[in-house]
Amino acid sequence: MPGIRYSKSDYRYWKTKVFFNTYTYKGKKFKQSDYSVRFSEYFQRHTFGLGTGNKDEAARKAREIFLFRELNGWEPTLEKYKPKGEQKVESPTVEIFLNEIRDKTTLKPDTLYSYKKKFRRLIAEACGLKHEETRVGKGNLALRKKVNKVMLSELTPAKIMTWKKKYISKARNEEEKRARVQTVNSIIRNSKSLFSANNIVFVAAEIGGSKHAYDRSGKRTLKGRLIIPHDPFEDVSQEKVRIRKYDAQRAGMDLGKLFKLAQNELLPSKPELYKVFLIAAVSGLRRKEIDWLQWDHIDFKQKLIYVQASTDYELKSAESENLIAIDEFTVNQLKKLKRKSKGKFVVSISRRNSDSRKAGSYRCGYLFKQLCKWLRKHGVKSQKPIHTLRQEATSIIADQHGIHAASSFARHSDIRITSQIYVENRKLSKIETSSLLKEKAY
Repeated sequence: MPGIRYSKSDYRYWKTKVFFNTYTYKGKKFKQSDYSVRFSEYFQRHTFGLGTGNKDEAARKAREIFLFRELNGWEPTLEKYKPKGEQKVESPTVEIFLNEIRDKTTLKPDTLYSYKKKFRRLIAEACGLKHEETRVGKGNLALRKKVNKVMLSELTPAKIMTWKKKYISKARNEEEKRARVQTVNSIIRNSKSLFSANNIVFVAAEIGGSKHAYDRSGKRTLKGRLIIPHDPFEDVSQEKVRIRKYDAQRAGMDLGKLFKLAQNELLPSKPELYKVFLIAAVSGLRRKEIDWLQWDHIDFKQKLIYVQASTDYELKSAESENLIAIDEFTVNQLKKLKRKSKGKFVVSISRRNSDSRKAGSYRCGYLFKQLCKWLRKHGVKSQKPIHTLRQEATSIIADQHGIHAASSFARHSDIRITSQIYVENRKLSKIETSSLLKEKAY
């Protein structure tokens, strides 16, 4: 005997349509406690929470929403049953997601720029999108438009793992493999940060069916409007890479030789380039810190550089704020250079480069590129020559004053960063066996 068929205007029809949404947490599936109902029509798909765990009540509410939509259409239905501040977007596109991240997080502009850039690259490569033209200009804009239209649901953990394996497998030798692993780890780490509890709490309404996100502080209730089908980075791990300690010989670093060359080649004709070299080599400042360093931050009498935040930029971390001691030679050099300087910044730039700076770029970016080129010309082989100057300066401090002084000089949050990566072992300890063989006097 065939079962009874109810029309959509009968609440009993909706008893077969209401359901408990599920979500996955740490590999386990959980059901929500309240019923939901989903409507799909004309490329629109919306899920409504029914606010009850009673099936009859949920079916009546679903019928009510259906009839209202039939009479009034989608927009009034959403306004009534999903107030504006709570209207949900199911399976959003990359563009919608990144716009919400931009508007509803406190990420620094440069940090957000880096996250977005690497996430878009991951989407493009993992989902098989390709440049139709060049990789810059119009070709890059065309690819970005394609990436922006991709739905988050298309990026899955399986696709990321496949991309990761394929990308690393293209390495032709161990050195290139190491570089590719570092690239993969950087892309995953930055992209994954966009989905951290702290960043999606006001962006997502659900992720993987769960209305909560978890971090070290515990469970956090999601308060956003995006329904993200799944966490694309669930169970996706970074590759292990051996820590490579700084090695001056491998990096091609001879600071004494470079100082003499800079005095002869940069100081007379390229004073701004010389400033960048001098500050990086003697104070170990990072590029952004050099970029925005002001004359007011240098105390010539006390021979100190004050590394501090300003209205122009924020420091990398709380530990970055500190005092850096400089010697008499550096003080005299900077004094002479200051007499010819007209602006408030130590490193001056030309008018054509003084336009408003885009996120992710440097005020003195063109000078940094020139200095990298000059350093490579004179034997520096490392991937980041200016950073190598910082590592060399830190190693010199460690050699002269010890690891704790070097960590303070580099302004690291953890001394292990200084000892494991930055400082070269220049004093090799050994046991003098001859002293052990001497006869002891009693």
